Amino acid sequence: MPFLMEMDQISKVTAASAIIAVWVGVAVGSPFVGWLSDRLGYRRLLLLIPKILGFIAMMLIIFVHVHLFILYILLFFVGFSASGQALSFALSRENNKAHVASTACGFNNMATFLSGALLQPLVGIILDVCQKHSVAMKSTLYSVHDYQIALGCTLPICYVIGIVMVLFFIKETYCMSVVE
Repeated sequence: MPFLMEMDQISKVTAASAIIAVWVGVAVGSPFVGWLSDRLGYRRLLLLIPKILGFIAMMLIIFVHVHLFILYILLFFVGFSASGQALSFALSRENNKAHVASTACGFNNMATFLSGALLQPLVGIILDVCQKHSVAMKSTLYSVHDYQIALGCTLPICYVIGIVMVLFFIKETYCMSVVE
């Protein structure tokens, strides 16, 4: 939220309202992507497409100053891109034997929370390193550039890792259990 306030010169209330677009994207995207995956019979494709959309949206949010309406749309797509996470639970079940499926889903859930627990301090550390440079430049707040470095070094890389994982490490199940 502070990044949006700095980048787009908007109030705290407006930035908070913009962040709601992420959650609306998740709320719309999760059931839609799940339904579409079941309908088409593919899981990997519907993990990949949202990740690519999320990567593009995140790059635009971080590095391009856009009109507030466009920002809302981009944040919606960031949330929509997170909807692929719902499919990862189905893939965890379909790629594992029944007696370990719950454990696999638990590891999947843990990875989701662990990524947040690791990324937030990492972004903070990068911001602090950037701020030391900014303090030398007589600035006491994080600059847009500081945020761009911190967020640009973490979030797009997470999307790229996700895309690589989908392309090379996740087995397509065609919406059926592949292990008995």
